[in-house]
Amino acid sequence: MSDHARAKERYKVHRRHTRELLEEELLHALRFRVDVSAVDDDILRRVEREWYRHRSRVVRWDWEGEILSPLQRRGPRGLALALIVRGQVCGLMAARVSPSKTWLSLTHLEGAPEQHPLKGHILPIAARAMYIYRAVIAPEDQDDSIGIRILRPLKEAIPYYQQWGYTDFTMTKRLQAIVLERPRGE
Repeated sequence: MSDHARAKERYKVHRRHTRELLEEELLHALRFRVDVSAVDDDILRRVEREWYRHRSRVVRWDWEGEILSPLQRRGPRGLALALIVRGQVCGLMAARVSPSKTWLSLTHLEGAPEQHPLKGHILPIAARAMYIYRAVIAPEDQDDSIGIRILRPLKEAIPYYQQWGYTDFTMTKRLQAIVLERPRGE
C-alpha cells in the first residue's frame, strides 16, 4: 500500500471518529439526535433540490463542484460534514488542514435556508467539529500546534461571528480570516 493510500485510509478513519464524537456531544448537549454525516451524493441531491432555488438562501455555492471537488483534490485531510435532524439536512461545512499542518481552516459553512431545529447553531457546531477533528488528527501533546480559523468570512456574516465571540480578525490583502485559536508559538 502506498503512503498516499495509507494517509487516505487514516484520514477516512479520523473523519468517521470525528463524526461519532460530535454526534455523542450533540446528543448530550441538545437532548435530541443530530446525525453527523459525510457529504455524499444523496446529501448533495437533497441540498440541491431543497436549498438551491430557495428564496431565503444567502449564498449560491455549488457544494459539489465549487467546494467538495476542490477539497478532495487537495488531498485526504479535508473534512466535510452534513448535520441532519429527523431526515432534514440542517447544515453543511467544509474544512481543510494546511499543507504545513499549521492551520485547520473552515472554508465553507451553510445552514439550510428554511426553518430547522439547528437554526442559529450551525456555526458553534462547526467550530466544535473542528476542535474535535484537530484532537483526532494531532498527537495529544501537539494538538494545540494546529490553529483553528474561519477563512474568507462573508462580510454579511461577520456580525454573526462576533455574536458568538469570534472577534480575532486577520485582514490583509492576501488573507482574511477569523482566528478561533492560534497555533502554539505564533
